[in-house]
Amino acid sequence: MAGWLHRALETYIVPKQLRGRDSRVGVLGTRLPPVFRDREELAASADLAQSVREALEEAATLIVICSPNAVASKWVNEEIRTFTALGRRDSIECLIVSGVPNASRTPGVDPALECLPPALFEGDGREGLASDLRPGGDGKTAARLKLIAGILGVPFDLLRQREHVRRTRRLAVASSLFALGFFIMSGLAAAALVARNEAVRQRDIARSKTITAERTVDFVKSLFEVSDPSQAKGETITAREILDRGAKRIDDSLADEPSVKAELTTTLGEVYASLGLFQQGEALIRRNLALRGVDAGSRARQYMALGEAQSRQGNYDAAIATYGTALRFAQDPSHPRTDMLPDGSAWAIRLGR
Repeated sequence: MAGWLHRALETYIVPKQLRGRDSRVGVLGTRLPPVFRDREELAASADLAQSVREALEEAATLIVICSPNAVASKWVNEEIRTFTALGRRDSIECLIVSGVPNASRTPGVDPALECLPPALFEGDGREGLASDLRPGGDGKTAARLKLIAGILGVPFDLLRQREHVRRTRRLAVASSLFALGFFIMSGLAAAALVARNEAVRQRDIARSKTITAERTVDFVKSLFEVSDPSQAKGETITAREILDRGAKRIDDSLADEPSVKAELTTTLGEVYASLGLFQQGEALIRRNLALRGVDAGSRARQYMALGEAQSRQGNYDAAIATYGTALRFAQDPSHPRTDMLPDGSAWAIRLGR
């Protein structure tokens, strides 16, 4: 209890309204004057240690921790007598931690429970008010404020009201910090969720591109697997025949894999263009622009290949518009579906997919 009280007094912040006032301990500052604790200062002799005497002479207040042990302690009573002899009996404050006050003078109560040292009643001593830390007593907060009010010589209610205001302010600050922390944590959680969803989306895109690449390789390899030479138009199979066979196979299959179909038709369209067959390449790509469920990257590549075929045929206005559509798909995956106008000369954006 002495250790708690020592810390409680030295860490107490004097209310701003009281700072600069005169009190029993002098002009008040932010904190109380230093607190002297005698536990380590008592010498194993028949008299008080000199350091304890000096401290008592300099002290403005003596706080007595009252218990049956204090009653039986020679040194506690000697300190009270010494402080009283200095003419400061009114500056003695008591803190009851156990026992029963006045048990030795109350009929029917065990005298061994007495907690008030007898030196308090010697001479013209009278029992004063005491702070009570026993179960059902004042509690630590009120007991501390009662002692401080006695030390400073100010009304207890004044300190209690100031402490209430201080607690309310601290509670408001703590609530604000808690709310701020909650919003920060919520923001971090939301950011983590967004990052996770983006990671899942990127994983799905990578997986889709891997599957598309594998299916594309398998399809291209199958174009060169000639099991029946009689299917060729000449003694050997030409590149044009391979392309025509691939285009027909694409038109008749891969309905459930639109992105793969779009990639393959784009590749074959580019090969047609490299052979100078621009119209065939453009027609193949255009037939597959109506595919639904094609990812934005594949759609952008379709329009790039289509724009290349148009420019190679001298249809520059249409090519410019087509390149613009490809760029918009590349920049914004959520870009709306793009369709060719009926006259085939320009391109327009139509909302919806």
